[in-house]
Amino acid sequence: MGGEDDINAITKRFRDAADSVGACVVAAWPQGDHNLATAALSTEEALRAVAAIRPRLIYLVQSEFDVELEIEGYLDELGADEDDTVLRERFADLRRGAFRKNGKPCRVLFGFAVEGILHASLTETGWYEDLEAALQERTAEIQTEQAEAHAVEKFADAADIRKKALELVDHPAFNFNRPSFEKRLFLAQQLFEGCDDHALSRITTEAQNIDWAKKGGAAVRT
Repeated sequence: MGGEDDINAITKRFRDAADSVGACVVAAWPQGDHNLATAALSTEEALRAVAAIRPRLIYLVQSEFDVELEIEGYLDELGADEDDTVLRERFADLRRGAFRKNGKPCRVLFGFAVEGILHASLTETGWYEDLEAALQERTAEIQTEQAEAHAVEKFADAADIRKKALELVDHPAFNFNRPSFEKRLFLAQQLFEGCDDHALSRITTEAQNIDWAKKGGAAVRT
């Protein structure tokens, strides 16, 4: 943890260490299997490991901060689209606070692989760690709100389906002349014109279950 100057200094130390053992440095990071065994090293441990192991290939990535890209990742996690101004406004204060850091070095990632093990060292500035924590906290807060809203919506939807199913069961045509599911579904279509096919199927299924329970002598909630 430190400032931008610390990131630049650490990056230089890693480059110097790579040069001292004749390693090839690439500005990339291994992709793919996230279950790859990884040894997390401090800066000093990583430098000692390079001197001892003398790897031929070293990964070194220094990242510059991009506030829009950073926040966009969290918006994607929340399912926001480009027109979702409400969700985007929830991050406005964090965006304003971090905007002055745009383009500043914020982290450096260093590593090399030996015998199937990735030896890696990650250093981030203090302000970047603080921002990440704030973004994660804000995202978790919004996700909780979304879950609560979905639960309320789901409850209201289930109550509406039950109400319509009870109405369908009470219609004289529901049990007329040994009707099939398709005929009962057709009846539901006539009674509830504003419902889509999925809702009509749910209503009809719920109605048949209610009818079965009533005929079996069970008390059915209304």
